[in-house]
Amino acid sequence: QRRTTLMRPGSSCAFLAIAVLHAAKPAAAMSYPYEDALAYSYAASAAYCSAEELRSWSCAPCRASKLSLTGVQVFENASTDARAFVGKDGDGRLVLAFRGSHTLSNFIDDLKFLKADYALGCDGCKVHSGFFSTYNSIRASVLKAIGALHTPGARLVVAGHSLGAAVATLAVYDVTQTMRELEVEALHTYGSPRLGNAAFAKHVWATRLAVLAGGAWRHTHWRDPVPHLPLAAMDFAHVPTEVWFNEASSSYTVCDGSGEDTKCANSLDLFVSVEDHLHYFGHAMATDACTG
Repeated sequence: QRRTTLMRPGSSCAFLAIAVLHAAKPAAAMSYPYEDALAYSYAASAAYCSAEELRSWSCAPCRASKLSLTGVQVFENASTDARAFVGKDGDGRLVLAFRGSHTLSNFIDDLKFLKADYALGCDGCKVHSGFFSTYNSIRASVLKAIGALHTPGARLVVAGHSLGAAVATLAVYDVTQTMRELEVEALHTYGSPRLGNAAFAKHVWATRLAVLAGGAWRHTHWRDPVPHLPLAAMDFAHVPTEVWFNEASSSYTVCDGSGEDTKCANSLDLFVSVEDHLHYFGHAMATDACTG
């Protein structure tokens, strides 16, 4: 696999170092689409904004994304903390984004004790039932809206932050199987917890994520605690490909294809910065981002 460290566009130095560790897998060889990742980070942030702002695509992160979404539909289930929206960009691309938890402190506390207890995908594959229930609570509405917006040749990009990142990964797993006439182009997640066990991570990567034309990018920010939960010791594992940003979000490392690169976020012994979880690409990823 390949690990690459770069300065973000606009920094004084364009390139720091490339370390080739082993033969690169296809995703590791794919060029990391920084500008796309930035745009969809704003889409994930927009999922925290009001339904009115989303439908008119007028919120601060909506405008900052430089996407031009129309026909936006919003879905919410208060009992499962699920919230998402889908809309169509000017080029016909569909964008589906999932919000993080509305009660972050409770969400982080809960993550410490979760178990991979719901069979999904393959023999031995398991995910946490709470993540699955959150997605399932709005699944029918999401799929119906995607179907209504879909036109021949359209592609779908899926994004999400925090809890929404885990749910976004499940959505890609589902849509690629149930809506085969629609190309899922890319997955961009920000501050994702571990979703399931190692068998599921391997399965979803091999059968769904590795073949996405625009890649599957799991962004982590310096000492964000959420990507370290639930604990690997509790039989949880991450999917590739991690992109680890430094504290100032001024440089990033495209990590190896293991999903658990020990030289990226897992290299830190202390990961307690909730602020790092609430900020990606230098901007807020919470309700506070919606004004301005």
